[in-house]
Amino acid sequence: MKNFRLSALLCCVSLCGFAACSDDKTDDQPEPQAYQVTQFESSTIPASIPGEGGGYKLTFVIRTETRSTGATFEPWAYRLTLGDVVGDAVTVTKPTTEIAITIPPNRSKEERGVAVEMAFGVKAETWTKIVEATQEGSLKDYQVTKFESTTIPATVPAGGGDYDVLFRLEVETRAAAPLFVAWQYRVTLGDAVGDAVEVTEPTEKIGIHIDASESVEERAVIVEMAEVAETPVWTKIVEAKQEAGRKEYEVTEFESTTIPASVPFAGGDYEVKFRTKIETRATPQFEPWQYRLTVGEAVGEPVAVNEPTESVAVHIGANYSEKEVDVIFETAAASQTPVWTKVVEAKQQAGMELLGGFYWTKSNVSVKNDRFVLADKPSDSGLFFRHESGYGVPSDEATYAGTAYTPAPVQIAIDAIPQNEGVDPCSLIDPALRMPTYAELSELYYGEDVQRTQDGVTGMGYTGVSLFLPYCGVMSTETGTSVGKSTFGGYWGLGGDFHGNGVIYSLNGEIGYSLLDYDAVGTNMAMVRCVRNVPQPKYVMHTLPETVDYKAFSLNVETDPGAFTYYDVTVWGDDGTLTQTGATDARPQVSVGIPKNDTKQDRTLRLFVNHIYTGVEFVQPAMTDYALYVSHTPASAEYGAFTLSVTCDSDMASFPVVVKGSDGGEWSGTGSKENPTVEIAIPENTGEERTLSIWVNGVDTKKTVKQGKQVVPLVYSVVWSEGYLTVRDGAYVFAAPKERGMYFKYKSQYGFALPDPLESKPKYGGVVYGPTATEMAYADIPYGDTDPCSLVAPAGTWRMPTADELIELTSEGSKEFVVDTYRLCSDGEQDVYLVPSGQSTGSSLMLPTASLMWSSDAGDAGKARYLAWSNTATGKPMVSSGGTSQANSMMVRCVRAK
Repeated sequence: MKNFRLSALLCCVSLCGFAACSDDKTDDQPEPQAYQVTQFESSTIPASIPGEGGGYKLTFVIRTETRSTGATFEPWAYRLTLGDVVGDAVTVTKPTTEIAITIPPNRSKEERGVAVEMAFGVKAETWTKIVEATQEGSLKDYQVTKFESTTIPATVPAGGGDYDVLFRLEVETRAAAPLFVAWQYRVTLGDAVGDAVEVTEPTEKIGIHIDASESVEERAVIVEMAEVAETPVWTKIVEAKQEAGRKEYEVTEFESTTIPASVPFAGGDYEVKFRTKIETRATPQFEPWQYRLTVGEAVGEPVAVNEPTESVAVHIGANYSEKEVDVIFETAAASQTPVWTKVVEAKQQAGMELLGGFYWTKSNVSVKNDRFVLADKPSDSGLFFRHESGYGVPSDEATYAGTAYTPAPVQIAIDAIPQNEGVDPCSLIDPALRMPTYAELSELYYGEDVQRTQDGVTGMGYTGVSLFLPYCGVMSTETGTSVGKSTFGGYWGLGGDFHGNGVIYSLNGEIGYSLLDYDAVGTNMAMVRCVRNVPQPKYVMHTLPETVDYKAFSLNVETDPGAFTYYDVTVWGDDGTLTQTGATDARPQVSVGIPKNDTKQDRTLRLFVNHIYTGVEFVQPAMTDYALYVSHTPASAEYGAFTLSVTCDSDMASFPVVVKGSDGGEWSGTGSKENPTVEIAIPENTGEERTLSIWVNGVDTKKTVKQGKQVVPLVYSVVWSEGYLTVRDGAYVFAAPKERGMYFKYKSQYGFALPDPLESKPKYGGVVYGPTATEMAYADIPYGDTDPCSLVAPAGTWRMPTADELIELTSEGSKEFVVDTYRLCSDGEQDVYLVPSGQSTGSSLMLPTASLMWSSDAGDAGKARYLAWSNTATGKPMVSSGGTSQANSMMVRCVRAK
């Protein structure tokens, strides 16, 4: 057994008592006295001691005994045994309660036993174990980091960069404490030695950032590693060179853009162009940058540009608002806190316009890049659609080419394109849009101004706004051909009639009319113009009477007005019956009057709100106990007696037919289901023409028969002169039948002639004939005392006609009429021609193209009655009651007794 001294391993010994001293004499037997004995109490040594060992404590107690000995303290010793090695004994000669003991590292992979023993007496011959434990081996396998490789190139770019250094872990057997050997690394750039970075856990890769070089010369790049120590030994694992930092670099600058100063409301795709310039700076060769697009209040996300770029594509969406918005394109250097610079500023036009309380898009529905969009310009036709269909057909094709858009292109036959499928192309553009309703289209209809032309396209303009609807023509689903561009067109609306014929607003510039109705043809395709999608009126509930029969009744309807102030509530029947009433936001509950069903068939009725079918349908039964007028003969009758035959349709056993005359007469007959034709004898009409009204079963059919009066042939009661009164060869005579005569004041013997043409309104020339020619001022011409007709030879035979005789002459109107030449009145025996003549005041001629002549009857004070007949085919003769001034002059026609 090997021995070694433990005294060298003890860190400290603490003596807690005092040793008693005695002389060497032992002859005398000592008396019994107090004696101190040491006893082991505890230890801090664990049952399993770490391989690296450590410092521990042994604790003792001092016990007092009575012994017959000269000493007062019993010495003792302890020793430490490590495996097979027994340590030297350490003697304790003083009272001690605590001993410090150090257990050294176990420089072995195997564990070993550890024992602490104690013995009493100076010779310490009998050893007793007071502590037993096991110590682990301190030699183990440890992970050591070794350099493997790196991505740092031999020549590092001047701009620096981020790189990796790769490592591997190797296993070594060491008497070191940790299982992993901590290490550190540092990066040296030129003369700048970087701080050491510790690595305290296994690592296969570290990232290294090399800053951009600010130098004009290349510099060394070194990566070193070392174990963690107070004076580490550094080992170079990477050596490289970094290029000089100051070089010529590309910097991006704005050059131009295709974005116009006024961007169309429909938006579009544009380009922003850039140029690069060369600068010498200590930055990367290309300076990354970013851009963003702001439209209105919507600020776009920044887009990074990390390589030289000459242009970027910019898409500006449609402006579905009624206001112009700002369009701003900005650039900034790549940064977390960029400073933005405006390089393009523009305005985007408003895409909607207010008309009649509703906002309308400025162009029709079109297609672009497999998306339904608004056409670029108001004058663009866009796509043809069937009613409420999702298939659009190009309008620039004279003949359908076989491709429709949904909005993706599809091959489909023109007659296979569906309609009334409940698809709204406007809502496929944007949920904020929809097709207009009947009420909204009414605002277009009533807001029409004049026909306009934009970009060479003709269409309709509207009062007070720039809104323009082009005449786009139509495309037939039967032939696939389009016609009518710039001449006429149609625009669809939501809803339809009882039979599903869609609402359509039709415009025809060729004949100048427009119409808001329903498409009863059903084979034409038309355009779509959108409105803002405000809430529409809708059906809430309705109330029917307890019993619905053929009689008239009221239907109570409750609606929700949405955003509308006015709209129609309509009940439509399969027989064409249409009743409607207006509802408002203040009066959304309305009553619709349903008329009597006066047919023999049940009537199916449907409820519409704002011309959109609500899904509500009910039946009004056919009528009963009816007697209906069908026809009658004759349509009219002469004054003589005749039989009026009235045919009816009835389910009654008996019903009356009554004929009521406008002169108070009344005649009747009785019909039945079996004998529906009633014949009624009508007597001769001895008075004026009368109207016979037909009544069936107490109801006025509004059918009438005219029964004429007995006609007595017209025979003039007097003889009319063949022409107008004139003067020739110093005598009063009559002009030829179609010639003009002279002009006379009322009952004046003096006449004067007027030159042609009368349209020049000639003046009196200053010469009158009585019958001798005499110069006389117009004002001096006497009147009112002589009938000039009485001066025709033989004197006293002829006279001026009375007003009644003029009425008799013209009572049957003109037998012949030639404009500006004559009228012919005749009773079959006498032909009297009336020619245009007018009425002279001396200074002018009034109504030169009308036929005027004096009667012999005076009128109001200072006036006389006369005949006036205008120079038109439909003109009616008139004999004035009050008359005109007797000082005026007209032509005279004479009469005499038969």
